[in-house]
Amino acid sequence: MTKETEVDWILSDPRQRERKVLVDLETFAAKIVDSPPLERFHYLVQLYSSFDRIDEAQARAFLRDQIALDILTLNQDRHTNAGNYAVVFDEVTGHARLINYDYGRSLPTPVPWSD
Repeated sequence: MTKETEVDWILSDPRQRERKVLVDLETFAAKIVDSPPLERFHYLVQLYSSFDRIDEAQARAFLRDQIALDILTLNQDRHTNAGNYAVVFDEVTGHARLINYDYGRSLPTPVPWSD
């Protein structure tokens, strides 16, 4: 959940809408979609730890947790969907934090989503 002063930036946007993105589409394709898993992991650690208040250990732990969640929920599309990676920026302080998107659609059974 984001705060009133926060805005999310997704990794990239294949639809090229007016979303804020961390990398262009070509970089996303080369560094995420077309790279082996370990290279992808190291690239994301490097990218995430370049932001204020996110260090390398925090980025590694976040990605390990995300991988574990994807394994448990049988999510197979994260690395091909740029909108599944996001960083939230506080527009007042300039600090960033990592968030997890798109774990709901990975659940293998129909779930009645509602309030």
